[in-house]
Amino acid sequence: MGPEDPDAFRVTVGRQRWYTDPLPACDLAPESDATYPSISRVKKAAGSDWSYVAMRRISQASENDFRTLAGWDHGRRLAGLRAIQDHGLKIDAGRGTIVHWWGEDLLNGRPMRKLSLSDVLEHDIPEEALAIAERYKPALEDFFATYEPELYATEFVGINRSLNGVGYGCTPDGLWRLEKNLPKGFEPGLYAFDYKSRGPAGKQAVYSDEAAQVAGGATVDYMIVAGPDGEAVRQPLPEIAGGMIVSIKPDGARVFPIDLEKSAADWRERHAWYVSRDKERDGIGRVWPIKRAPKQEAA
Repeated sequence: MGPEDPDAFRVTVGRQRWYTDPLPACDLAPESDATYPSISRVKKAAGSDWSYVAMRRISQASENDFRTLAGWDHGRRLAGLRAIQDHGLKIDAGRGTIVHWWGEDLLNGRPMRKLSLSDVLEHDIPEEALAIAERYKPALEDFFATYEPELYATEFVGINRSLNGVGYGCTPDGLWRLEKNLPKGFEPGLYAFDYKSRGPAGKQAVYSDEAAQVAGGATVDYMIVAGPDGEAVRQPLPEIAGGMIVSIKPDGARVFPIDLEKSAADWRERHAWYVSRDKERDGIGRVWPIKRAPKQEAA
């Protein structure tokens, strides 16, 4: 963990991840103790409906689980359903984490790491996630064999200090250089990227909030990287040719290009909505007490 490690620039505010930039002043920015909301926090302000995903996870519970739930009272049954949903969420998130690890390995020119049960349990990833993730390896290999991306930067901290008077912070998946086998209309250059592993039964797709996330990471004021002496420094973003999301499933990978200009406009609107939602209760004051009237004696 070097001085530019993302955790050195993260703080917790109300159980949420925020960012801060404690570096001394430089040509790019003055010293500041301000905090900035994360892109993921801003995205949540839109209040996406995840009820279908939750029901799908619950529907995958065993028959024995459902028989057990049927015999419980309402309170225990609700807690049981939540436990099933939470476990399914951990499996999906763990699968995505493992696929990201393997993507990082290939991007750094090394074989995909071999993971044991103890490796995944150490990261609080359910055992089932590893077995599922193994099915995604061929799709990753196909993508890297086709486009041969060259790493420029990965998991760097990006900071925007001023958007809508609040700013934001992020840790993008990274930037890579693409030169080979590009489709017509796309020039060689640096592209902002993000991996998205989809469930085996899901579809190859990209969602607008994911495109906005890529654009948000590609339009920060500056990135924080290791300088020549090994210390963390601010650095302007390089010229970026475009963005993309690599959607990965066991049956293959798909590359969805992102128009950074259009998606950045969407990101700014989402950020403005977050700022509005964050202040929506500011106009509500403390409740006034009501004096209870004395009880009337019955006639």
